[in-house]
Amino acid sequence: MSHGYLLGSSFYDAVDVVLKINDEIEINSSAIHSPRPRSSDKRQTSPHPHHIKLMDDGLHAYSVDMGTDLVSVYSIEDHKLNIITEATIDSPLSSGPRIMRISRDNRFAYLLHEISNAVAVYSIAYFNNVEQAALRFDETQRISTLSVDMNVENSAAGCALTEDGQYLLVTNRGENTLVLFKVDTNSGALSFSDRIQTGLTPRDICLVGNQIVVAAQTSNMLQLFAIDTNLHKLVLLHEVLDVIAPVGFVN
Repeated sequence: MSHGYLLGSSFYDAVDVVLKINDEIEINSSAIHSPRPRSSDKRQTSPHPHHIKLMDDGLHAYSVDMGTDLVSVYSIEDHKLNIITEATIDSPLSSGPRIMRISRDNRFAYLLHEISNAVAVYSIAYFNNVEQAALRFDETQRISTLSVDMNVENSAAGCALTEDGQYLLVTNRGENTLVLFKVDTNSGALSFSDRIQTGLTPRDICLVGNQIVVAAQTSNMLQLFAIDTNLHKLVLLHEVLDVIAPVGFVN
């Protein structure tokens, strides 16, 4: 956000906040996620916001709640969160949305579901009403992250768009794979390109151009992959061992 303000979320307290930082930390605005039990899965017995992000326009933010199968969308004015109810994404029962990525041109959104192991694609429509600039998400596709011939217990984990918007990458914990989808930049649609084995329990993804660092938590390992853009394939370049239980990156 702008200088002196931070956008944050609490997985267990189920609250999104704008923090003001000026010699001390104070809550400038907050929004509480309402309970909506979805399944007996411990991830869904109460609200659990998992991913919050400011959109590139600086006017909106979204919060992905794994516990309620909802993505809340806010407009931001004077560093305050204002819910846009008509923009809320209501995911299918027990799908467990985890992370959402938005294309650089702000036309498409890609919502990864941890429990149902699927990516939902949305077109984003922007419009103005008398009170505020608003937006709407319309689902256009839903595609599995798993191999059709693989029957394993799995939780989708990492999700990232390449900077050029040509590819979406996803990690699968259980199947232990990194999956490459090709993006149709005109329609936003995804098509499967490649799948490659990773270390055990691949978590977060960090992109450096067309190279991908994967945190393989249970294997205590970082792996570096590259995208062969001619063949639309993944290639393992390097592995670093003895990195204890890596789970995420900051870049």
